[in-house]
Amino acid sequence: MPAILVASSAVRAHPLTGPLVVLAGALTLLLVSFLTWYRVDLGAISGGARFAARYAAQNGIATSANAWDPWSTPAGLLLFVSVASAIGLAITGVATGARSMGAAAGAMAAGAVASILVALHLLSGPQPRDVVHVTGWAWVGLVCALVVLGGGFVWWDHTQHPVPAARAAA
Repeated sequence: MPAILVASSAVRAHPLTGPLVVLAGALTLLLVSFLTWYRVDLGAISGGARFAARYAAQNGIATSANAWDPWSTPAGLLLFVSVASAIGLAITGVATGARSMGAAAGAMAAGAVASILVALHLLSGPQPRDVVHVTGWAWVGLVCALVVLGGGFVWWDHTQHPVPAARAAA
């Protein structure tokens, strides 16, 4: 049997794989959300970069933003609830041995909501697009949200199709 199939079946057999993946993805998304997701290219502003930088500094205008800054309150709150619920469900899943199909479905839902919110935020980012640029951290945030969704699916799949103990030990 190829090594990759043996490794994937061993990972699949472990009941905590899904909750641990959800926890890692959600915690990383929370951390990454405080890094710079958007940056203003002052050189692209008419009138010169030095003037624009001085004007921004004198008037307290931000030239970069994390994931939370440009969002409206409802969208930011929904993302926070999604991340917090994914973390809470994953901790519960690890503590209880990942037997709850409802918790797994909740983690999948939290990952789906976070993925949709981050993707929409990337596609319709702050304006004007010719001077505001998306950084790599925003894309890392999307990957983290998708990891939460994938971990929730692995968890749900394991609760639906548990691996027999004899096969899991092999």
